[in-house]
Amino acid sequence: EDDDEEEDDGPMLPGAARRARGPALPDEVIRAQAEHRELQLKATAAGVDMPIQGGREEWMIVPGKYDFLSGIKSGQPIQSRGFQNKKSRGEDEKPDAPIHPAVQAEMDAIMQAHQDARGPSLMDEHRAKKQKEKESAPVGGKKEWKWNREKNLDDGRRVDKDALGMILGGAADNLKTKFQGGFNR
Repeated sequence: EDDDEEEDDGPMLPGAARRARGPALPDEVIRAQAEHRELQLKATAAGVDMPIQGGREEWMIVPGKYDFLSGIKSGQPIQSRGFQNKKSRGEDEKPDAPIHPAVQAEMDAIMQAHQDARGPSLMDEHRAKKQKEKESAPVGGKKEWKWNREKNLDDGRRVDKDALGMILGGAADNLKTKFQGGFNR
């Protein structure tokens, strides 16, 4: 009879599946959970908060105390709250200690040697190049070329019939021999 029951096909009842598999957690985990629950019950019976291991601290769980209505000034529109990124000037500034003239002269010499070794910056070279181009441009020659729609738009676009005949050559006649020329009658 036992063999027949095991070979039955069909869905298992919800409780039967759990009994057939056994507990989903290992015994050590179940024992640890039972001990933890027992400690929780003792702590609540004594009126003491249970220390949380690896959990969140209270300030993370408890919402802050901010009253929205008290934050609104009566009769005035709500202003957006932005960052106050103001630098305090003059406060907490320590006056620079005076630098000995010999040290200052040495620092200036080092900076000058560094600038001489690097050479001019790219911006300086660019400005010098533009200045040379401006100076070498003819003073009395053409000033600026201005674009004129009527004159410059059609430059090189219009072709007279003679130039068109030269460009096409005998292509139109050759096309008529190859095709019937239904459109060119």
